[in-house]
Amino acid sequence: MHSGSWNKAWLAVRGASFAGLICLVVGFAAAAPAQAQEYSLFDRFSIGLGGGTLEIDTVVRLDATDGSIGTELDFEKNLALDGSQIEPAFLFEWHFARRHNLLLRYDSTGRNSATQVLTEIRFGDLVIPVDADVAVTYDIEEILVGYTYYPWLRDRWAAGFGLGLRLLDLTSTIEIVNLPPGASQIVLQERASATAPLPFLNFDYRYAIAPTWRFIGSLGLLDASIDDFEGSQTVAALNVEHLAWKNFSWGLSAGFSAVDVEAKDSDWVGRVKLDIIRLGAFVKGRW
Repeated sequence: MHSGSWNKAWLAVRGASFAGLICLVVGFAAAAPAQAQEYSLFDRFSIGLGGGTLEIDTVVRLDATDGSIGTELDFEKNLALDGSQIEPAFLFEWHFARRHNLLLRYDSTGRNSATQVLTEIRFGDLVIPVDADVAVTYDIEEILVGYTYYPWLRDRWAAGFGLGLRLLDLTSTIEIVNLPPGASQIVLQERASATAPLPFLNFDYRYAIAPTWRFIGSLGLLDASIDDFEGSQTVAALNVEHLAWKNFSWGLSAGFSAVDVEAKDSDWVGRVKLDIIRLGAFVKGRW
């Protein structure tokens, strides 16, 4: 089995193990004796900070200005970008009416590497010869906004659907820092950036496991063409939250997102395929 296959298998095992841990916490919380019979599915509003590991798998193609098709690059495999990152996230939630909820999430990831390419690569107008040394940067900034309406609302559970928008800002730079003997090159650097508005249909389920524990699961997906971007995306998350005090909570989270988009933006013509697994924890101020 190739190293990339091993990495993806290990990624799946880690994600499944963390999701299993969340289920275990849910089980213990459900088995705990209730101190009172008041359950909390929503906060009026909350502000939180999350953090944890991101496992990233990135495939990018950037076509040349003359229409030549670029090389499909696995940035982790071909360009030695680290597939694991520890990053913070900002969280905001507003339950502005009995059946209406608004969620906002912001996070950003920056990665860089230096490596020697083992095969010729075309990245936009940049042609990188075999054995050239390159410096690579790849930055992702993400804002996720989701609105959910809950037609099914009970004392201990709620289920709803709505619309979301995931705004991805991608910037990538590849620079040749050292050419192999005998090679010549006019273009030594290529930079590409794009901001992709990716809407999705959102489904949300909440369950009060116990008076001080709740579970939240969400799924968003859509295959659509928006402006200069056409493709599909999936966003999923599992959260278990402990309402430790009146205005404070903490929890564990596991999330997965996948984007596969063909872009015809003025600054990026090509393809972006991005898979991210998030495993982490969070704290919230709640009111």
